[in-house]
Amino acid sequence: MTALEDLILEHRRERVGPKILAEVRQSCTRVAKRSYPPRPYAQSETWDEDALADLVQDVVLDRLVRERQIEFLVEASPDLRQFRTLLDRQVRLTLAKRRQRTVIDNLLDRTVRLLNGPGFEVAVAGPPVAFKASGTDPEAREPTDAELALAVGAARQVPRQKPGSGRERAPSVYGRAELRRVVDLVFAALPTVVRRRDLDRIFAGLLTPWVAGRLVPYEEALTDADGPFLTPAETQEVDEAVKNLRTSLGEAGLAVVAAKLDGTSDAQLARLLGVSRPTAAKRKNEVNSAIASAFEPLSAAGRGEAMCRLSMLVGEAKR
Repeated sequence: MTALEDLILEHRRERVGPKILAEVRQSCTRVAKRSYPPRPYAQSETWDEDALADLVQDVVLDRLVRERQIEFLVEASPDLRQFRTLLDRQVRLTLAKRRQRTVIDNLLDRTVRLLNGPGFEVAVAGPPVAFKASGTDPEAREPTDAELALAVGAARQVPRQKPGSGRERAPSVYGRAELRRVVDLVFAALPTVVRRRDLDRIFAGLLTPWVAGRLVPYEEALTDADGPFLTPAETQEVDEAVKNLRTSLGEAGLAVVAAKLDGTSDAQLARLLGVSRPTAAKRKNEVNSAIASAFEPLSAAGRGEAMCRLSMLVGEAKR
């Protein structure tokens, strides 16, 4: 009996039993910790046991039971890998409905757009990607707490807008010129490369009066509560990213992705490709870098959707 058949039998007996619940826990841990910061998605500082337990409960009760998605999963999955791919999507949909954006999220999105423009360049391809100011040679390491505190202090000299009355849907905090000045001061103050998570901590230090003020949750702006939770522009970006990646990877690259999703070791991959183990490891790293480069510009939800579509492509190619 295969692992999937075991899950199906359990479903017929108990609908959602301990083995399916274990799969949900693994999926929640895998998806949430990989791409979803805990503050906007769990109202917690970390994805600790309590935060993950709450997420597991939401997935099971809201998606699998009330929305009857567990029936879809067991009927639509030809194997365990596809079951897990579809289950990951249910976790992402649950997270999307939970998310409440803060003003810091808006600032981070605006800042990343600045960093992809003139005056800055990628220092470490990632993931996660790290940036540096053009013409500089910062240390390729994490900044210390003390260094981040100095960066916060340097950026405090830039004036910001006063918190509004609460009627504003998306307060900007900094105008375009002021935000660029903040970013310049931060990069000048830090001796290291800068990642999005570093900026998150810096903005949190700068904007204490703003942090508690949340924007309208994503789902309130959506007409289809069961849709992909992507804006039309994000959907187009995902489509283009997956299409371009599919072309660049080719059939050989997709075979490596399939092996990666199946948990194949480098030794097994070498036998599958008919190459040496170092060559197999090199090819896997090349594919990983290609995926990271293609999907890094997308939002967290967009990256999740793109990986889901890539997994689907791999599944279709294997059949």
